[in-house]
Amino acid sequence: MQRNATGVTQRYAPQQIPPAQVSHSATTSEPPEHKFVMFDEWQPSPAFIETASRIGIKISCHPDRLQLADFVHYWMAENVAHYQSQWEMKLARYVEKGRRQLASKRFRERRDFTLVAEMDYSIPKGFRGG
Repeated sequence: MQRNATGVTQRYAPQQIPPAQVSHSATTSEPPEHKFVMFDEWQPSPAFIETASRIGIKISCHPDRLQLADFVHYWMAENVAHYQSQWEMKLARYVEKGRRQLASKRFRERRDFTLVAEMDYSIPKGFRGG
C-alpha cells in the first residue's frame, strides 16, 4: 500500500507507463497493438466473442450500447492502460457479471412482508390428540 500526495492510502499503485507508449485515442478502426487508456469511441474487436470464449465466458452477442457505454465511462475515469485483448476480457467479465445478477434477481422468489402470519392450530392426522 502507498500514500499519494494528498495522504490517501492506495491499495494498488497506479500503473506507470511512459507517455510515449500510451495511446489516448484511436486514429484507425483496427485495434491498437500497444497499451492504451480507455477512450469514448472504443469498441471491442470483431473477435470479441472468441476472446471471451477463450477465458471460459460464453457470450452469444456483443454487449448492447448501454452496457458498452457504462463500461467505457467507468474505465475512462480509472485512467489505466491495457492492451485491446485485456480490455475485451474485462468487458466479457463485466457482461457475464451483469447477466448473473439479472438472473439471480429475476428468479429469486420474494416473500410478501406485508402479510401477517396466522397461527395454524389444527392437529395433523397421526399426531396425538388428532
